[in-house]
Amino acid sequence: NNNGRSNYEGSLKSISRYKFSKIQNFDQYEPEIAIDKSNIIFFDNKGSILNFNKDTKLIWKINNYTKAEIKTGPLLSFAKLKDKLVVADNISKIYAIDINNGKILWTIKNNSPSNSQIKVLDDKFFLVDENNTLNCFSINDGKLIWKHNTEKSFINSSKKLSILIKNELLIFSNSLGDITAVDIDNGKLIWQRYTLQSRIYEDIMTCL
Repeated sequence: NNNGRSNYEGSLKSISRYKFSKIQNFDQYEPEIAIDKSNIIFFDNKGSILNFNKDTKLIWKINNYTKAEIKTGPLLSFAKLKDKLVVADNISKIYAIDINNGKILWTIKNNSPSNSQIKVLDDKFFLVDENNTLNCFSINDGKLIWKHNTEKSFINSSKKLSILIKNELLIFSNSLGDITAVDIDNGKLIWQRYTLQSRIYEDIMTCL
């Protein structure tokens, strides 16, 4: 556990291990484990995605990166919908995998790295990139359906931005602290709230 020590007061019925390469800046990026039935899906510091069962038996392993991309140490985010796993990273690549066999279904290159949770609904998925743009993609082929731009920030945070789906609204935060709600079907603005006072922002920029 390279995310620090954790206290667990429950009882463990069984323990198994799988050794893989340590992920740099693990605690800063907040990566998440994907669960498929009784299988666990995670990644290593080379961007390889591993799917193994509760007995630590490796089901499949796949890497969708060139040698040059691997050297950057890609950090991945996951979202699962039925038999598809959507993957977005910090080097602007987005792709989908067939969970059953690890086959790459499609790959696209976004304009900017992902900087948020990935949310899926029906045949679409949503993410916010480092330009503070909310993107809506088709989960079937990765094509961009619509996007909603918010104000860019001079500073990119390594903390994941949040996305919430409620009724017909998609609500998300950006790196400036703005909370924005858009129509989930077309990305049109419904409302926006500013949580960061301009004075605080000016003080931050003055200290840099």
